[in-house]
This record gives sequence, C-alpha cells and structure tokens, in this order.
Amino acid sequence: MRTSIYLVFALIAAFQAGVQNQSTPQVATGSIEGMILHAGSTEPIGDVGVTLTVDTLANATTSVLTDAKGHFLFADVPPGKYAVVAQRDGYFRNGSGAGPLNRASVQTVLEPGGLVTDLRIYLVGTGIISGKVFNSRGMPAVNVKVEAVEKATINGKPTLVNSGAGNTSVSSQTDDRGEYRLSSILPGIYYVRAEAPSALAPRVAGGRGAISPTDLFPDQLYFPATRDIFAATTVHVRQNEEIADINFNLPMPNARYTISGSIHDDSAQTPQPRMSFYVVNRSPIAATNGTPRVSPVTFDPTTGKFSIPGIPPGEYEVFAVAQRAPNLFDSGNATVEVTSHDVSNMDIVIRKGVDIHGRLRVNGEPPKGKAGNTMIGLSSMSGLPASAMRVGGSNPGAVIDRETGEFTLLNVPAGAYRFRTMTVLPADTYIADVQFGEKSVYGSEFVVEPGATDTMLVDFRTPGNTLRGLATDSENHPAPGAVVVLVPEPSDRLKERRYVSAQTDQNGHFVLSSIAPGEYKLFAWDFVTTSAWQNSDFVSKYESNGKTIKIGNGTNFEMTVTVSPTSKELP
Repeated sequence: MRTSIYLVFALIAAFQAGVQNQSTPQVATGSIEGMILHAGSTEPIGDVGVTLTVDTLANATTSVLTDAKGHFLFADVPPGKYAVVAQRDGYFRNGSGAGPLNRASVQTVLEPGGLVTDLRIYLVGTGIISGKVFNSRGMPAVNVKVEAVEKATINGKPTLVNSGAGNTSVSSQTDDRGEYRLSSILPGIYYVRAEAPSALAPRVAGGRGAISPTDLFPDQLYFPATRDIFAATTVHVRQNEEIADINFNLPMPNARYTISGSIHDDSAQTPQPRMSFYVVNRSPIAATNGTPRVSPVTFDPTTGKFSIPGIPPGEYEVFAVAQRAPNLFDSGNATVEVTSHDVSNMDIVIRKGVDIHGRLRVNGEPPKGKAGNTMIGLSSMSGLPASAMRVGGSNPGAVIDRETGEFTLLNVPAGAYRFRTMTVLPADTYIADVQFGEKSVYGSEFVVEPGATDTMLVDFRTPGNTLRGLATDSENHPAPGAVVVLVPEPSDRLKERRYVSAQTDQNGHFVLSSIAPGEYKLFAWDFVTTSAWQNSDFVSKYESNGKTIKIGNGTNFEMTVTVSPTSKELP
C-alpha cells in the first residue's frame, strides 16, 4: 500500500514536470567574443580582465582574461543586452566620455542562439618617466617633488596642464637615493620639472585660508637644467614605454624678496575694509593651480601700507580685494617686476566695479523658459580669479531670468575679459553672438572701463544643426569609443561653445548636434584628453587630417571620417 502511494506521487510529480517543461521551453543561449587592442593599432593586449555585465556595470555576471592574442570568449550566454567591460593596470580607456578612466566598455545585444563575434575594445597604454635628483653638492636629494606637465594653448593663452588621465597631476617624491618614478602618464610630449623642497627654499609660512609665496611660487627646475621653460627639453612618452635617466642637478635655491607699497581707496573709507591680496605670475606660460590668496601680508588698515615677503624674481600682477560687505567686493591691481632686490614703491588704487546689465534673446525674442537655467559669466584676462571678482554678488556669474532674459553682472572690476557660459546650453541651442555695447565680443577680449555703462546682449538661436556619421580606423573597421569633434574655422576657435564633440558607439557611429552655422573641420581621434581640441598646439599637428565642412541652417547629413591614431603619431 505504501509503495503504491509513493508510485502515485511519483507519477503526479513526473506529469507536473512534463507540463512545466512544455509551458516554459528552454531559451537558446549564444556567445560573445572579441579582442582587446592597443588604441591606434591592431596590436593585441593579453591578460586584460573582461567582464560581461547585464545593462549596467553594477550587475556583473562573469569575467575572463584575454589570451596572448587579446581574444576573449563568453559562452552559454542567455539572450539580452550586455556591456562588455575591459580593465588592466597601466591602461586607460580611449576617448573622453563618462565613466571610470581605467576601464573601457562597449554595449551589445545577444539574440537567442546568436553569436557576437567581432567586438573590439581599445585601451591606451600609459608610460613611465624615471630618474634621479641631486642637490647642489652632488648628493641624492630627498623628498623633491618631480612632475610631468604639458604645454597647451587655451583661449589664446599658453598654459601648462597636467599629464594624467582626466588632467590629473602625475608627480612623485624622490626617495632616500634621490630616485623618482612617474607612472600612468598618458602618451604625449611633456616638460619634466623638479621642485626644490621647502626646507631648501627661503620659507614663509602661509596664513589661514591662504597660501605661502614659497608654495605659490616654488623654486622649479625644468629638465635638463633650467628655470626657463622655453630653454627646457621635452620628453616624448609613448604607450607602454619607460623613459629613464631624466636626471636633475639642483642649483642653489632662488633668492626671495619683499614687495610693498600703499593702498589708495577711491571711496575714501576710513578705516580700510577687510583686504585680501592675490599675486599672479605674468609669465608667458600661465600657472595651472589657479590664483589662491597669498599670505602672510602685513597690512595697516589705517595707513594703507602693505608688505608681501617671499617673492622670487619675475614679473607679477598684484591684486588687492576689499570686502565692503559679506557679498560686496571692490579691487585694484598693479604690475611689479622683481629682479635682485626688494620693491617698495607699489601703489594700488581700489575702485568700485561696474554693474553690467544685459539681456538674453532666443531667436530675437525673450526666452520665456527656452533658455533653461542658463548662467553666464566673465573670465578675467588679467589673472584675477573668479573667487576674488565676486561678479554677481557671492557668485562669479549671473543667472538669467527664465522669462524675460534679463541679467546683471554685479560690480565687475575694470579690466580685460572674455564672455563665458557657466552651464550646459539647452538642448538644440547654440550661441550666435554676444555684444557688449556696439561691439561683437563672442570669442574675443573686451575691456570694461571704470564707470562703463555699456550693456550686453546674448543671442541664442534654435534649432541647431545635426551631423551624423561613421568613424573608421585605418583598415576601415568601425572605431568604437573614438572622439569625433567639429572644430570651427580659425577665426572662431576662441568661441568655446562652437566646438561640438561626441564619442562613437560600439558600431563607430556618432551624432553631433546643436551646431551653429559656419565652416568647420571634422576630426576623429582614437585617444584624446578632454577639451584637447581647444588646444591650438594639439590641433595644429592634425590640421591636414580634418575634413572641411560648411554647416548651413537646416543641415542634417552624414559623413565618414578616419580616426587619427594620436597614440601612434607622436614624434
């Protein structure tokens, strides 16, 4: 009897299983395979960790390592949408899109029983610079900061930018043998400089919330042995290359001097309001670390006398910023050249700034919400930092009224400026022009005179134009992850919003939108750091590779562009 009951239950279970199998048939699995390659070539990369994820990077399913030929394979994969993510130490993704810099990914869709066989993911190998630093007595110099920087021309002004991914600093301290090693350097052409340790430089301590002149203007030596960057020798870094014996012999540290003078306040306030000082190096190549407030400064508010110690030889712009109220600042500035002695005759006049009233128009009409939460501002060409300008009260910019388009840039110090937008433009919108007074100033410097009454007009237009296309490598394969950029004609290259960029998808396709009418060159690069296309030094190397395009109102067409392998074309 008990055996019969067991038999009945077994038959019922078998029947239910059969019914279930008939109602939920097995879904055919497939496979996803491809290769990991060096950017700018077909050279494979082995031992790369490749992860298959469902929809997002957070849902990892399985991982494999590429073989010596850079090949990877995921078998028995259920159908669905996947991201294939590649990562290996010493490599970064090509392109400049969003996401972690140390991993690259492509999207793919696997159909039931399907085969994805030709995925290609490109990685950029980083380089290394190493060497030794010796002091003036020929002994190993310990705790010396060494870093690699790159020359760029941004907004028409030469500057130095960092060499790491995402424009991060690549630096190292020498060890007890005087040795240093700079790693994870992107392919490029760099200046290498060593900074004398603070213990060797004449030391002046910084105040609260400010920086010492010793730290603001460190004693730096460019390779091979010069304080003048124009006399320095560049170092060329390629993928996966180590460049050794970039050695330094540090001279005795620079002398430091004191600059002093008087503050004259045209408001005749007594006593003087709270005062902050900023010192800007007027070197033809600008600093990249901003313009922090300098301290210590000896300042007598009753006489207006000030004194700033610890300044090395050079030409400087000294700004004095008076705080009238919590969000009200006036300023003045003067130029000084420090040679071989203290300077004691500076005069700085503090003047009230100018309120610049303006309006924004969209297709000639008040925006009525079409301009979004747009904020506009000014970039000082004289070096005064936005934090010191306080244009617009407590904020270095002005929010435009969503309905009327009216705005006011409050208390702008007299000086030279460029117009800038501080927020992303609304979709499908471009800047046609900016006028200050009767003059078009979009992309050029303009001067705000003391007591100026000129108004500003910002002209937005919509809709913008669209360009679609395909980016291919030298073998006509689609180039996923490449950066495609429309660069305006030379006369418009200081108009930052005229540059339009996009990253190609997994099939090498791209879409560029919100394009203003005009002449452009279309470029594509396998690897490029963010906004490098606004560096005229960089673009000049690839000028002949660009495709000339004329964009008119209503443009919407497609083009094919060949990717320039930046990682392989270094001198």
